[in-house]
Amino acid sequence: MFRMEGFISLDSGRLLHMYDPNENPGLLQDVLNACSDLLFLVRFPSGEIIQVNEEAGRSLGICPGEIPLFSWEEITDFPLETLAGGDTFRIRLRGGSGQKVEAKAFARKSRTDESLLLVKAQDLPDPAIGSTDTEKALKTHQILLHSLLNSIDNAVLALDRDFRVIYFNKEYLRLYPFGRKFMNRRPHMKEIISRACEIGIYPEEQREELTARRFDHLRDAGEHGLFKIPRQDGIVVEGFATKLPMEGYLITYRDITEQKRSEKRSREAYSALEMANDRLNGIIEGTHDPIAAMDMSYRFLAFNSAYRVHLNRHFQIRPRLGETLSQVFSSRPEDLQAAMDTWSQALNGETFTRIWHRADEEGRTFHYEVSFNPIWDEKGEQIGASHILRDISERQRNEDALRQALQETAAAKDRIDAILKSVVDGLMVMDNESRIILMNRASEELLGFRFVEAVGRFLEDCLQDTDLKEKLSTTLLQSNPSQQVDFLLPTADPENPRTIQARTSVMLSREEKKTGTIIILQDVTRAREIERMKTEFVSMAAHELRTPLTSIRGYSELLLNRDFFGDFPPEQQQEFLREIQDKTEVLTRIIEDMLNISRIESGQCIPLEMREFRMDELIRKIVGHYRMQHPAYRFDLELAARGDGPVCADRHKVLQVLENLLSNAVKYSPAGGQVRISGHATPTCYEVAVEDEGIGMTPEQVERIYDKFYRADFSTTAYGGLGLGMSIVKNIIQSHGGQIEVWSRPHQGTKVFFSIPLGRDGFC
Repeated sequence: MFRMEGFISLDSGRLLHMYDPNENPGLLQDVLNACSDLLFLVRFPSGEIIQVNEEAGRSLGICPGEIPLFSWEEITDFPLETLAGGDTFRIRLRGGSGQKVEAKAFARKSRTDESLLLVKAQDLPDPAIGSTDTEKALKTHQILLHSLLNSIDNAVLALDRDFRVIYFNKEYLRLYPFGRKFMNRRPHMKEIISRACEIGIYPEEQREELTARRFDHLRDAGEHGLFKIPRQDGIVVEGFATKLPMEGYLITYRDITEQKRSEKRSREAYSALEMANDRLNGIIEGTHDPIAAMDMSYRFLAFNSAYRVHLNRHFQIRPRLGETLSQVFSSRPEDLQAAMDTWSQALNGETFTRIWHRADEEGRTFHYEVSFNPIWDEKGEQIGASHILRDISERQRNEDALRQALQETAAAKDRIDAILKSVVDGLMVMDNESRIILMNRASEELLGFRFVEAVGRFLEDCLQDTDLKEKLSTTLLQSNPSQQVDFLLPTADPENPRTIQARTSVMLSREEKKTGTIIILQDVTRAREIERMKTEFVSMAAHELRTPLTSIRGYSELLLNRDFFGDFPPEQQQEFLREIQDKTEVLTRIIEDMLNISRIESGQCIPLEMREFRMDELIRKIVGHYRMQHPAYRFDLELAARGDGPVCADRHKVLQVLENLLSNAVKYSPAGGQVRISGHATPTCYEVAVEDEGIGMTPEQVERIYDKFYRADFSTTAYGGLGLGMSIVKNIIQSHGGQIEVWSRPHQGTKVFFSIPLGRDGFC
């Protein structure tokens, strides 16, 4: 059974119906050619054949693309009254050279033009040489061979011994779009290469060199027949020439462009991985902080030069990779147990930080902040631990100097006040009973009360915020000499409180007795916001990258492990490959967005490739794509009826802007919602508007829409993305010298308007 809705339907040898070919003659011809029966489109009652399919053309000796020379000479038993029933009748066809052939046929009238008949013929003999069993078998083999060669992915070209074309398949015309009419003239190989140079496949100045090289390939066919054919349109073709038994040549071509691109990407990825490893090793080795890693058997896996210097300075030992902790500290048994106790905590899965003090042989005291962290494998099992020592001697000396300065407050109060006022962070000094004795202006602004009002009073009596009062009081009661705590400080905007970090330090007298406490208040709101954004960005990036990677991996396993999953039909394999390609494009867009943001952060403009194109055609193309991809939404397109003139811009970047805006409109609109797209040219620019009926945004959200990593609703993960799209869109529009505006209201939808100048002025 063969079926093509809207044009032709054949079932069990019966012609069911046919539609008007004038609606789309090209598509009708393709439909006719796809049918294995012999089909004629005939004018009735004149008998003029106006169109035949390839099968009928071969039977009548008509070359592809030629006008049929046969006409309908005679009809017998023609069921004119019962034509709708599809009865059988006999026809006689007369060719241009006078030959006559007879056939048994079925017919059906067109619904829109009753003068058109579609005839399906059977038992049609060869008009020139007659029909024999041998000839029928030969024709069957030729048809099978032709179908086979047209179904393979390789392009096929056959030449006779004089280097003229005797055969080509459809893939050849796709790879070399010379046109069937040109190829049917049986051009010489020289003409083919000349034609390729004329349409820009090969450089014109290399015509003679390419011709000579191609003849060398043909003469060496069978021995050195494999050759690569680089083209200036970016496509890379691999050809293989063999000699035919009838003194001709057969050349098969294979498009290896994607293969070369994949090989290049693989080389680049491997090079990037090696570079990243070298960079990481260089960073670890080049850092001034001592770093070491140990496995679960207390064996050193790695350490840098600073760590070797550290052990040699304080323990006079020189470690080696692969040695255990006991072997490294074999000459220092008095320090081994302390080292074992500390490392055992980390190897038991604990993460902790300690302050460590040590004096070298010259009497210099060093202070270290030592951090220990477990190391886990991908299964979540601990495989070791690492630690890093940060020399805080300078910081410790600064704190000691500060305490000493505070002890001299009674003798030099004015000088201390000046110093306190110059400190950017908030600073408070309290006695042993938590009464305020000093306070700088930054502390007054942070806590909301004046020093003159608070001096001599207890700190908790001056604080109004309950949370702040509890946290600071708890911190002051701790016995540890140094504490650190974060708290939220209310502001005029209840939704955006400030984050303040309070660090306490104990003041000691010369007799090492506690004389008071210092509190340093630092506004870390921006730092915490950056940390939160980093965390959300890593989470979003991991989610966005993992989703397409999961699909790519799944379909790849299905295609690679055929012994386990079984073989799949070619159609399903193509579907798998298309899905892999689609997900690869998603990954490419994510990576391109991240690279564009990196360029923007470094102060660079996104590079533009300026050329003229029709903006209305680009809009129609992208809207058509979204209509197919999202049938649940209504897309209304409003463009100038006659079309506008071309714009000079980067077509790919403008397409990226349209894709982002349409994607947001669909993403934040309910199913069945309407998306309106309009575009028109003004004397100076081309203006585009995209409007949806989605969830909309508040004025505060609209104000932050161009912020990097910002999404209008963080409370749900239903809307994917990295929050980079609108930031990149704005940069692209501004790089073109255009403008962009956003109007939105909650539950009333969003409208985005942008313009692209028609001229070149103002571009980056």
